[in-house]
Amino acid sequence: MKDSHRNLFVASALFYTVLTILSSAIPFFWDNILLGSQFAHHFYDTGFSKLIPPPSVDCGHPLGYGIYLATCWSLFGKTLAVSHWAIWPFLMLLSWYYIKTASYFFEGKWLWLAVLFLWIEPTVLTQCVLATSDVVLLAFTFGAIQAILYRKRKLLLLMILGLAVVSLRGIYWALLLYVIDIFVYLLRDRKIDLVDIAKLILPYLPAAVVTIAYYAYHYHQTGWLVQQTDSIWSHHYGLVWESYYHFKRTQFLLWRFADMGRLFVWIAAGLSMLAFLIRKEKPGQQQVLLLAFFAIPFLLFCMPLIPQKAPIMHRYFMFQYLVLGLLTLAVLTQLRKKWLTRLCIFMMCAGQLSGHLWCYPDRFGMGWDATLGHLPYHSLKEQMLEYLDQEQIYRVDIATAYPLLETGETTDLNGDLRRMIPFRSKKMKEYRYILQSNINNDFHITTLEQIRRQWILEKEFSSYPVYINLWRNPDFVAEGE
Repeated sequence: MKDSHRNLFVASALFYTVLTILSSAIPFFWDNILLGSQFAHHFYDTGFSKLIPPPSVDCGHPLGYGIYLATCWSLFGKTLAVSHWAIWPFLMLLSWYYIKTASYFFEGKWLWLAVLFLWIEPTVLTQCVLATSDVVLLAFTFGAIQAILYRKRKLLLLMILGLAVVSLRGIYWALLLYVIDIFVYLLRDRKIDLVDIAKLILPYLPAAVVTIAYYAYHYHQTGWLVQQTDSIWSHHYGLVWESYYHFKRTQFLLWRFADMGRLFVWIAAGLSMLAFLIRKEKPGQQQVLLLAFFAIPFLLFCMPLIPQKAPIMHRYFMFQYLVLGLLTLAVLTQLRKKWLTRLCIFMMCAGQLSGHLWCYPDRFGMGWDATLGHLPYHSLKEQMLEYLDQEQIYRVDIATAYPLLETGETTDLNGDLRRMIPFRSKKMKEYRYILQSNINNDFHITTLEQIRRQWILEKEFSSYPVYINLWRNPDFVAEGE
């Protein structure tokens, strides 16, 4: 290992260690409530005696990370700090494999810049702060890429197996990595036959066996594989074959790639590639590889999302965000115009750092788990809950939406099992109070306008860019009054 690589890893390890210390009290948030806390609670509360979670929790994902987190709780205590430190080994793996992958393409100052992009990418940074299983997926993905580049087939086997036991996306990414594996082999050797394709698939077979075995058992126990038709997630299932729907979803998908400051990364990428073409430069193998690392997942993972009903989340594309930065750097290394290089690097850094300040009006849904802009939410929520207790306003009298709907035990691991009631717009007149925040993406703008016109603002807490409002129904009449 080169001294420069070792120094980079030490710097990255230090960065993520400090980040873990600073974020160790942050509660579970958004999808990490289900994929982290609720999965782990199932195994912790049952003493690991039941593999399949109850229907209210089972969303079809593999349960590897939930088992791991519950094991950490059993060994070190069920606390938020333990939950955050549980992700620390994977932050070290991410640092190591990302540096090894980036060092395949860069050296010197360019390698330092590549690692800087890892540290400041807004969605990656936020997921690290939230200690989510997507950090595990990203670490295993870069581990697999490094194994493919350096032809480490045993390491590739372990990385693919890790992906397969964490989430459904991990399973899908295992298939994408096999396609990337074939492409890299073809690019290097200029030819490939069926025997080569069969040999390349060997590291992927153990993961396939484990996946098939788990879902066979899951089907035997539940009667379904990955989609429970009568679950709370059933409205996310299915496909829509309408041109206008596809047009809007394509817009939404593309905006995910430009959101949170990444618009400036695309501008920098466009400028650098334009200069590259004007100079009639020929792309080298490094640029071709990075382009493939971006294009193959975009075509085979991103495009199939368009006809689906499921939400498109920023965190799904963290690997591509990082690869786009590496690809832009790879193009800049061949350009001799220092002013353009400095401009592009400044735009990429400043743009991504600005992403945490981006905030949209209520009519547009925000990807709050993709920005550090969500951080004020946690203290505001605590202030609001303290106010409710002081005023003796009971949770059962309050309607709200996810993630405010979850119990304190689920999000903060504090033992508080009180729960508010799910908000339904058709039942709005029946509620005494509504607790609403711009963190909630489930309130339609027409519903919000109606609440603001007809209800009384009882209490408000705010800190840019987050607010939490408690609304009181002026027409509510309790039973017996």
